[in-house]
Order: sequence, then structure tokens, then C-alpha cells
Amino acid sequence: MVRSEKQPMLVHFVVGTTAVGKSAWSLKWAEQTSGCIINADSVQVYEKVDIGTAKPSKSELDLVPHYLFDFVKPMNSYTAGDYREDTLRVLGDLNKHDYPGGIFITGGSGFYLKALENGMFPTDEVSADVKDQIKSWEARSHSLHKELSSLDPEHAKKISENDGYRVRRSLGLVLTHKTTMLKIQQQFEQQKTPFPYAIKKIGLSIHRDELRKRVQSRVDKMLELGLIDEVKGHLDSGLREWSPLKSVGYKEVVNYLDDLWDLKEMKERLVINTMQLAKRQRTWFQKDKSIQWYDVLKDKSELEEVCK
Repeated sequence: MVRSEKQPMLVHFVVGTTAVGKSAWSLKWAEQTSGCIINADSVQVYEKVDIGTAKPSKSELDLVPHYLFDFVKPMNSYTAGDYREDTLRVLGDLNKHDYPGGIFITGGSGFYLKALENGMFPTDEVSADVKDQIKSWEARSHSLHKELSSLDPEHAKKISENDGYRVRRSLGLVLTHKTTMLKIQQQFEQQKTPFPYAIKKIGLSIHRDELRKRVQSRVDKMLELGLIDEVKGHLDSGLREWSPLKSVGYKEVVNYLDDLWDLKEMKERLVINTMQLAKRQRTWFQKDKSIQWYDVLKDKSELEEVCK
């Protein structure tokens, strides 16, 4: 059905911590309202990492259209800038048709959602020469943070020395544009275009003790489904340095297979690290005052009305 010009497409951002129930809630509403789901999890975009990411099952994928799941091949990189470009393309295609329930963009990768809504610097804005220079510094164990501090001390103060991605990204932009990040950001703000669709932000929450129970249950289920064999297969295929294997849910199993931990300790670390991830996600999303929050246990009746 072609969309009426008088009915702008509504996009729901469904956010919250891992294991809170975002995917199940979104699937329920997308099915009931003839909507569809777009992934906003930075690891679920990759192929062959299924169990540790809690990707939708085939039966769930068959219920409603799903987009941006399971499509980035092993060892290929994928950035927030790539995600924004891909999601806007998908939304542009979906906007040609009528989805009465709207679109449910679902996941816990806050940086991806921020990039989607507010825009970000294009990934090709750092020159090839600058990229080579940074790689050369890294190869010689040169401190990239120290280099950034000499060029843009105010911005460097905002970034931890251990945040390699942000240090490299900022240094690349400063060197390419030959100015400070503040001035680059100001220019970007003047040029960026607003997100072209109506947004409704829905945050799902749950008490920490209940979340821990869910996380423990999810860990047990993932191990029963064969998470260890999944990770072993990737290591045997030479994918040890693949970014998904460094994410929570996979790096713990890698340590177990490397005999750094026994099975009990690996399971404990899976729960602890997942809870720490949830804390970081909660802190990130709580900064956005436009999110309407619902406790998935206490606000069941309200959640039944959200998308009506």
C-alpha cells in the first residue's frame, strides 16, 4: 500500500539494557500492528554470531519483516556511520509503503541510535594519508592520545587514553581538517540535516535483581544452545581478532577456551560483564530526556497502550 502524504511514517526507538525484553516487546507490537523491525545492536549486524548475540530465531524472523540483521561478513568492519547510512536507506524504502504500526528500531547500541538521529561525520572524511600516519604511529607504539593532546588539548581531556576508537577518530579528523574538534563540530552542526521521520522513544527497564535473574537464565540457555562450540568454530577459522569475539558474551568464552578460566568462572564472568554492560547502557540512555520509560513488570498495562 502506498503511503499517504498526510501520514508521516512513525519510527519507534525501543531502547534499554540487554536482556530487558526489547526484542520480544517490539516483535509483539510489530506483529499486532503490521509494523517491522530494524536492528540497533552493533553485534547482531554480523553474520555467524548467533547464539551469543541472542539474534531473532528463524521463526521470529518469519513473523514480521526484519532489517539489518546478520549481513556483515566476518572480518569486515562496520561503523556507526555505516549503520546510519544503511538505516536511512532502509527507512527511505519503507516510507514508500504503509506500515500502520510504524517502524521499531530496537537495540541497546546507544551510539548507533545517536548517530542515526543526530548524524555524525562521514567515515571517508579522514584522508588516506592521515590514516597511514596514525597506523605508523601505532606500529611504533607512539601515544596517539599524547599526539591528540598536543593538537587539541581541550578535546583530549574529554577522552580516556584507553578509548582507542575515539582517540583515533578525533586525531584523524583534527589532522585532516587542521583545526580543533570544537570547530569541526560547530561546522557539522550547521550543515547536518534533521532526522526525517517522526520519532517516539520507548525505554524498557526492570529492577536490577530481576535483570540479573534474566541474564543468568540467558547465559544458561546460550551455553545449552552451543555457545562454546560457536566460538570454537570461529577461533578454528582464524577469526580470533574479529571484533564480535571481543564483545561481551564472546570474549569470556574465548578466555575459557584459552584455559584462562574454568567453566564455572566463565559463567560467572558472563553474568558479571553482562550486568556491567547493562549499567553502561542504562547510564547512556538516561541522558536522553525524550525517552518515555516503562518498567516491564510494573507498567504492563501502560505498555499495552503504548502503540495503540
